[in-house]
Amino acid sequence: MDDEMDIQKTDDGTQVEELDNGDVAVRLPEQVGSDLPKEVYNLVPLFKQSLDPDVRKFINEELPQRICEEFKEDWDSSEDWRNKRAKRIKLLFGYLDDKSFPFENCA
Repeated sequence: MDDEMDIQKTDDGTQVEELDNGDVAVRLPEQVGSDLPKEVYNLVPLFKQSLDPDVRKFINEELPQRICEEFKEDWDSSEDWRNKRAKRIKLLFGYLDDKSFPFENCA
């Protein structure tokens, strides 16, 4: 049977329970958001409250660093696509480069 002392509640009504086998059960509040499915619930604040120093270190240091590194890697890898897209948009809206010799000042 579950003991009331084993269940922790966060400010938003989320219940966290440590099971006998060592797993953790998370029960979300009835209404996370009127239009949001429960699988988009943000668990980071819950993990930040953890007493486990490895979890706190991961959330506070390693995860943000990993996110920044992966974003930069993705951003850099899409540079060619972004440049091509900018050229297409420039043509779409009629932004043409100035004419050069021998066609200077021509239409």
